[in-house]
Amino acid sequence: MPPTLPAKLSAMAKALGRDDTLFDEQGAGALLVDGIVLLLQYFVEDDAQVLVLAADLGPLAQEARARVYPMMLAGNTSWRSVAGGALALDETRHHAMLMLRLDLAELDGAALTGRLHAFSDAAVSWRARLDLSQPDGAAPPAAQPEPAFIPASFA
Repeated sequence: MPPTLPAKLSAMAKALGRDDTLFDEQGAGALLVDGIVLLLQYFVEDDAQVLVLAADLGPLAQEARARVYPMMLAGNTSWRSVAGGALALDETRHHAMLMLRLDLAELDGAALTGRLHAFSDAAVSWRARLDLSQPDGAAPPAAQPEPAFIPASFA
């Protein structure tokens, strides 16, 4: 039985210029944001309505892993630079990924759309930081300083 989309997901789709067809009958959807495929998966787990966002940052060659892994691990120490998500490696396809799990009960429609935009911005930033097209042994891009901590409310 296909999941019934909550109104806030429909509102998010409309805010993105899409409609409910953004999600298929399994609750999956995809967007293209600045050349990055952003996968969305809605499901219900126990009593929680969950939306998982996954940004495919591109293929990661075996020889580039020694250069890229430390950057990804360091990035995971700053919730702001990953928009609350986590950098990971899809071992099946050997792609760098940015992942985020959202509990929809904690977000209204505007906050959900804001989180999606922040996640998309983080994905674009991380794709540029990782620069997966660089050959192994190339100097990594200069580290970008983290902005000052500013408390935010996502509710």
